[in-house]
Amino acid sequence: MTARLLTLLAGTALLVLASSAAAQTVTSIAPETLRRDATTEVIVRGSGLGAATGATISGGDLVVSGFSATDTLVTFDVGVGNRAATGARTLTLQGVGLEFADAVTVAPGAVRIATVTPSSLSRETTTDVVVTGSNLDAVTGWQLGQGIAVTAATATATRATLSAAVGADAFAGPRDLVAVAPLDRATLAAAIVIVGGDPVVSDVSPAYAVRGQSTAVRLEGANLDRVDSASFGTRVTVADFVVQSPSVATATITVRDDAAAGPRTVTVRTDDERFFDFDRAFSVRRGQPSIEALRPATLRQGDATFLTLDGLNLDGTTRVDLGEGIEVVEIHAATATSITVDVVVGRDAPLGYRSLSLTAPAGTLTRPDAIFVGEYQPPPLALAVPVEVATGDVELGAIGSAGIEIENRGSQDETLDLLIADGDVERFFLIDAEGRQTSRVSVDVPAGERVPVVVEFEPSVRGRTGVEVQLVAQGRSDAVPSVIVRGNGVRATLLKSLESPADFGVLERVDGAARLERVDTLLADGAPARTVLVTGWDWSLTLNGEPTDAVLDVEPTSTVSDGTLWWGSTDVSWSLRGPVGRYDGELRLFTDSASAPTVPVRFRVDLVDGGGDDAGSADVGEDASDAGDIGSDAGADAGVDTTPDADTGGTDSGITDAGDDDGSDATADASSDLGGDDSGSGGGGKKGCASAPASSATPWLAALALVGAAARRRRR
Repeated sequence: MTARLLTLLAGTALLVLASSAAAQTVTSIAPETLRRDATTEVIVRGSGLGAATGATISGGDLVVSGFSATDTLVTFDVGVGNRAATGARTLTLQGVGLEFADAVTVAPGAVRIATVTPSSLSRETTTDVVVTGSNLDAVTGWQLGQGIAVTAATATATRATLSAAVGADAFAGPRDLVAVAPLDRATLAAAIVIVGGDPVVSDVSPAYAVRGQSTAVRLEGANLDRVDSASFGTRVTVADFVVQSPSVATATITVRDDAAAGPRTVTVRTDDERFFDFDRAFSVRRGQPSIEALRPATLRQGDATFLTLDGLNLDGTTRVDLGEGIEVVEIHAATATSITVDVVVGRDAPLGYRSLSLTAPAGTLTRPDAIFVGEYQPPPLALAVPVEVATGDVELGAIGSAGIEIENRGSQDETLDLLIADGDVERFFLIDAEGRQTSRVSVDVPAGERVPVVVEFEPSVRGRTGVEVQLVAQGRSDAVPSVIVRGNGVRATLLKSLESPADFGVLERVDGAARLERVDTLLADGAPARTVLVTGWDWSLTLNGEPTDAVLDVEPTSTVSDGTLWWGSTDVSWSLRGPVGRYDGELRLFTDSASAPTVPVRFRVDLVDGGGDDAGSADVGEDASDAGDIGSDAGADAGVDTTPDADTGGTDSGITDAGDDDGSDATADASSDLGGDDSGSGGGGKKGCASAPASSATPWLAALALVGAAARRRRR
């Protein structure tokens, strides 16, 4: 028993002896301390206590229950509320008259935090925070973590008011509230949240980085503790990002060699996945230019090419100098690590090694012996030509054509000579720029282009034949493959009244023109009528072997009612207008027959002056002996060719006009007589001439054969 309790007992013993005859003693009261917010069993030991009927504790805020008493022992429960006042209390045992001053003491219990209001605080503010709980008056200290100071606190047992000052360097996020008592400590996790605003970057130090370098960049501003990561743009790697405080963060970066120079936007990402941009807050700078390699390392006199320089900090290059004889036309495609330079090397540029000088924004670089200039060397010949082309089936007496397409895949313009060298050279012809048939032509083939050369085939016999066309590139020793041109002569199906070539002899020019003998189109025996159309015509003239401006007036007419120019129902009247002299010419009739796309009529005539009026002159286009009557022959055909059929060795049945000349012979020359001259020339003066199946060449080849011919015309 404590000294204080012994004193109390000694003092009360006198009262007991005075009021009662029986002796009543109390030797101990335990426990001496009652905790708030708890129920405690109190045990009183002594003698003569059996008469006790109850117990009270001063203050009126404690509840006594469960009382029991024996002669030596009294027990009861004391309930202490969470608001009970602390301090010493007097215990009275009723029924025995015992009272003990300061027998027990009410003390705080375990500290407990229930609520905190408000639940969030902002930086750089001071706010009263109300805390509810138990035994809060026992708390001697309050803690809210780094950056928050509790500058004042008042408390009762269940309520405390704290003055919380949040500093600018307080990290955003949840904070624990810790209450510290002398013998206790209570914590409420995430009791308060420090609210941070949107991040702000006000300063970046250093404000730039040089390509190829790694450095630590310090970001200063506000609310940076909310930032999870930072970006400095493309080709800048952020190796590490650390937030020191809400106002300071550090990023460790590496700038790649090929990073674009200039200002950069610094972008930060917050904890809630938002992004904030700070324009022109940082920049990448070029270092000194350097050259690691040149491609190609050798140039040649006469080259016009692109030179690639690989190195560092080459973007923004303003000048490249390669010395005498090399012109730098343009600098393009500049990047940090590579630029392309368009250069032209003169044919007289000095040979040997030479230095390169380059000026970029960060400085000037000179690299000795950077490139070598060698002697001129022509680029390799790169021609593509077909191995073989074909004119297809061509009727005897017609013209077929094929195209030799020459492709120049090289970088230099080329001039080629084409020569019909071997084979049936008398039946195949190259067409020159004037549209004339020749055995040799020259053609320019620009680099990267394709140029067609037309070959014409005029069969003289039936059967397959061909020629070799040799190609030679002028000024080159490189060999060019030859081209084989093949054609096939087939039996004639289209005929015409004039044998080609026709010699009209001497004709008088009246009013500047002379009419030529009419050309009638005919069909061979058994050939179906109205299956082949005359689709157009063309002509060429020379006067005394030279080009001329003379003109052929060509007028085709049809014997069918709708005027369609069917082969076999078409007559061609034509006249020559031009100066006097000897004319050599050709009239070409075009058809839609695959085997006779072109049917030529070649002629010669000596044109002389004949007066001013041709009214009394015989119509050459309609035989003078016919007296203008085409339909009636003044002299009937004998019906027998005077010239035997050269193909079969027999005698042609001839061409016999049936009296009315309707444009087709009653009996055609079935043997395709080419070389003979049918003597059966009636009033119309027609001659049977087997025409030859022509090539199935495409229309563009036929057109190419005629391009450039002097004084030519085409009508449809």
